[in-house]
Amino acid sequence: MTQQSNRLASPPIVEALIDLQLWPVLDSLDSLLPLSALIQAQFPERRTMHTLQATIKQEKGQPASSTSKHEEIGYQFWSSDKRRVVQLRKNGLSFSVLKPYGRWEALEAQAADVFDAVKAVRKFDHVSRVAVRYVNRIELPLPPSGTELRFEDYLRTHPEVSSGLPQTVSEMFMRVVLPRPEAESTVIITEALEAPDLARKVLPVLLDIDVFSVGQFSGDAAWARLERMRPIKNEVFFACLTPKALELLK
Repeated sequence: MTQQSNRLASPPIVEALIDLQLWPVLDSLDSLLPLSALIQAQFPERRTMHTLQATIKQEKGQPASSTSKHEEIGYQFWSSDKRRVVQLRKNGLSFSVLKPYGRWEALEAQAADVFDAVKAVRKFDHVSRVAVRYVNRIELPLPPSGTELRFEDYLRTHPEVSSGLPQTVSEMFMRVVLPRPEAESTVIITEALEAPDLARKVLPVLLDIDVFSVGQFSGDAAWARLERMRPIKNEVFFACLTPKALELLK
């Protein structure tokens, strides 16, 4: 699989990410502030990450009531060129590289540097989740007017519409979860359509591959697990595409 990957002249990767979740989860972001100052030397733009949780309660004979909870869960740090992003969260960290993607070795090395910096200032018992995620954007050529695009010509993994229904698809979203017990991992494959680019006559398809493991890992064990996930990610990518799709990337 690696040899096949090396032959792709135009890898369709728009984001590559390594994510580690740590236990226990922090009560506040205060302990991350010293690390924030260090991270901002290379990633100067800081953005606060938020969550909003809404709850609706309905009791018999009473009108419905709702409550909401807003919480700051971490920070994003962006490099000056907007191509690299560090996330420091209450529950862990991630490092991602945006298009154009370079090499796995560079992604892994920079993520390791962030992890080392986190370990120096944050206490944790273990790594509870390890993940490698790659988001690919593949541009399929639109067929001539009056004909339908056949997804099966390009995608081996795709939703199938019954032959008894109209075959024109304007929107699509699919999520498949595949356990990989032999690798002690799980794979989530997500596919979605973007709006067609009529000027360039292409239909972009997002192929999102998330490989993860959950457990109680030491830092070294978590990194060893990441190394085992990379070939799984490559295997899934090539298994989802037909030779005709791969020709578009050469």
